[in-house]
Amino acid sequence: MAKAASNPSSEPKRVHPVVQFLVLAHLFVVISWTLPRVPADIQDGTVKPEGVNLVRRSGDWLLLGNDRFRQNPVSSRYIQFTGFW
Repeated sequence: MAKAASNPSSEPKRVHPVVQFLVLAHLFVVISWTLPRVPADIQDGTVKPEGVNLVRRSGDWLLLGNDRFRQNPVSSRYIQFTGFW
């Protein structure tokens, strides 16, 4: 009897690290695009990034960083190229 060929499906399938990175980067950009805009008082500069304001409104300061990332030409072009789905 002939020896059975090894079954390639018995090995776990792996995804190439580059593909994993691209999927994670895409996920990050899409989630960033869905977050709300920065509150007007922080964007206008009426609320200063000082002590208590940083702690009480930490989420708003993160939104400010996200807004700057969103205005970056690379991320903006990428999300427009892939579509606003």
